[in-house]
Amino acid sequence: MNINELKVLRHEILVAINEEFNDAQIAAMISDEDGIIPETVNAVLDEIGDTTDEARGQFFFKPLVTDEDQVQYFTSLIIISNEIPKDRLGELYEAMSYLNISLPTGCFAIDKDHGFLAYILSIPLPTYLDREELFRQVDMSTGQAFSIVDRHMGILLDILRGKEDASFVVELMGGAATEE
Repeated sequence: MNINELKVLRHEILVAINEEFNDAQIAAMISDEDGIIPETVNAVLDEIGDTTDEARGQFFFKPLVTDEDQVQYFTSLIIISNEIPKDRLGELYEAMSYLNISLPTGCFAIDKDHGFLAYILSIPLPTYLDREELFRQVDMSTGQAFSIVDRHMGILLDILRGKEDASFVVELMGGAATEE
């Protein structure tokens, strides 16, 4: 498949994801590709996690480089918080390191430059997949990202807000990690 055909297919997949979100009453819209930032489905995830906090999701294919690329990457980026108090960074980093060890895919990360806490999952997909299989893989990846954030968002927000510390994560994991 040439790069232009693949771009059309990827656009169709993003449109389908956007429609699926809207059908599920999730506010979502597609942003246009501007050459620097790829075309992205942006969503407000207000029913995720066991808190009343909203998360924001960005779902996109990473840019292709050449017609010879045989692998493409689909990314789910879910921003849990846009506010990270500096005095909580140490606890948050420690808690995230414990959580990340236990995750089946993806990881929690902090972008100190932009000031956000997020979960990110990028999956490799062959460029030769047909529309149905590509959509199935992307849909499964998006669901996996939702599931992981749904399970851990409240824990990280409690640590971020000073209600808990990293030892709480160790307890939740059954003492799998030890503190010194």
